[in-house]
Amino acid sequence: MADPTYRLQKDLFVGIVTSLLFHSDTILLAGHGPFFKVFHIPTAKLLHTSLVLDSNRIHRMVLGTGRIMSIAP
Repeated sequence: MADPTYRLQKDLFVGIVTSLLFHSDTILLAGHGPFFKVFHIPTAKLLHTSLVLDSNRIHRMVLGTGRIMSIAP
């Protein structure tokens, strides 16, 4: 269970979360504006972030066969 003392910190406003995808019971994938983010659900930690679209927002993430992911603006 996540520690209830975790607090959000303001970073950079890039718009609303535009896409969410549960990869597993412990991994959440998020499209946050042009950024792709990976969160560990049990600890609420951000594991990875990448700028994947220069001038668009992520609107759709799809896992295909073999867990290959596609991101669409």
